[in-house]
Amino acid sequence: MLAATWENKVDVALADKRNLPYRVANDDFRESVQLVIDGRELVPALVLDTNTAYLDTEDHDLLGQASAGGSYIRKTSGIKNAAGKRAQAYLALEKPGDRTTGDLLFALPARDWQSLELLYRDPLGDNFRVLLAGAVPVVPEPANVQNNEVLALAARLVEDQAPAATAPPRGRRYVTVDFHGKSLLKVQDAYPPYDPGHEPEALRWRPDPARWIEFRGAVEIIADGTLPCGLDPLSDVPDIALFTPETWTKHRLVFLVPAKAKTLDLVCRFATYQIPGIDHDVAPKPMRFHLAGPVATAPTPSTKPEVKLVDGGLELLVVHHGTQASVAEVAAEPGEKFLVVDFVLHNAGTEVEAFKAGEQLTWFGPDGAVPPDEVSALNPLTAPQSFGLAPGESRSFQVIWRIPAKVTAVELGLRGNFAAEKFKLSLPIP
Repeated sequence: MLAATWENKVDVALADKRNLPYRVANDDFRESVQLVIDGRELVPALVLDTNTAYLDTEDHDLLGQASAGGSYIRKTSGIKNAAGKRAQAYLALEKPGDRTTGDLLFALPARDWQSLELLYRDPLGDNFRVLLAGAVPVVPEPANVQNNEVLALAARLVEDQAPAATAPPRGRRYVTVDFHGKSLLKVQDAYPPYDPGHEPEALRWRPDPARWIEFRGAVEIIADGTLPCGLDPLSDVPDIALFTPETWTKHRLVFLVPAKAKTLDLVCRFATYQIPGIDHDVAPKPMRFHLAGPVATAPTPSTKPEVKLVDGGLELLVVHHGTQASVAEVAAEPGEKFLVVDFVLHNAGTEVEAFKAGEQLTWFGPDGAVPPDEVSALNPLTAPQSFGLAPGESRSFQVIWRIPAKVTAVELGLRGNFAAEKFKLSLPIP
């Protein structure tokens, strides 16, 4: 927690000359107030989203002042400490010389650091950066940098693994990736109106932060060239990642991969962006970082699959199926068995496609559609909840259902993006 004092330093003469307001305000500190750790890692100020269903009408800090004089409910507020004091999440200084003092709250990683800096993105002007503690280390450029229209990224496998107290499931291991990103976006706008060195109408190209939407679901490891492995909950990363143009932002990504996997590649997929100077939305191509092992070749679609289904640009192939009495040392209940189906999914289209095996694949039992069994989570060859495929890519994975032991044929279904299809698989006579 940091104690901060903010003062309105508006130049009155300049404001009068340009007919500018004296008021200085910032309604949300989340993207404008950040700590910079060791010159690289950004930590945003902690801000609470106000939920009107639980609004404390006695807490005046949750009420803002509308320009017309009426009150409104703030969208954000500070977090209270044990003494009931709320951290600062916004500011509003009406005239030059006005001051406000409050605490800024940050959640720092539980490890040693060499330096702390405060970065403030002033909505009315440019940024400023203040060294708070330590000496900023010389941060070398990361290796293996790849660029697209929006971001510069780098990734490497690191030795430190997940905490020893967190044992991986049987048949899997943790791998940790140091992931660095920097925004390459530039926007054209006017110079800050309070900047005495430029006329307010003068234009400039200014580096701008880039927001990576659905970041947690957009990065995955491909094991041995075929199996997608999603982020583990041990990865403390946001759903929307913010990358700045001033510094490399570092994230620690943790994945669960098969224990015997020899080849690991990190794949990154991106949302669409509106880029100044380009009159259409831009969808950057996926990036692929080779992390470990020999370069693996992706599986080619089988020429003789047991079943082949086509859903738009996706081709779903059943390459093998069978039954087992147990999975990952979990035995089936009496009168039951496990159905294990090996799939290959191929993107034969021209667009990046997403697939959710747990939602889109079902077994039709006596009582209707049944999703994959929970024991699938213990299987190292199970796909994550959602994964993506670029054009020409293939993924292989297993899906497991719990079925009656005496069943000799099953009916499975694919709920695709364009159509729903059913198919049958025969089983050995018990």
